[in-house]
Amino acid sequence: MSSLDLKTPDLSTTTKISTRSKGTWLQNRHSPYSWNFVVDLLRKNILFEAMWDAIRSIHSEGFISLSTFASIDSSLASVGLSADALAAFGTLAPHGIPQDTASLNSLLSTLSR
Repeated sequence: MSSLDLKTPDLSTTTKISTRSKGTWLQNRHSPYSWNFVVDLLRKNILFEAMWDAIRSIHSEGFISLSTFASIDSSLASVGLSADALAAFGTLAPHGIPQDTASLNSLLSTLSR
């Protein structure tokens, strides 16, 4: 399980992803915890295309955060996709997250592991 602070309704809602079609699930509104849990599950299972679909939905609901991108960068770097982690950093600003010292430190920390 991830280090996210999950509550029973979040976990219950999130686990429905396995029983619904991706399109239907992504069209519904979910809590930030549910979305982060979905991203965590997708990245741990190396389902990066589905993870980016979820990221687009999270962004449209206004729930995207630096910790979400730190998790993504970590996943990409851990499977040897450091260039993709760098590319993800380039998408911070369009997602409303500043490319500042904190976000750069997060990326550099991930890439140096």
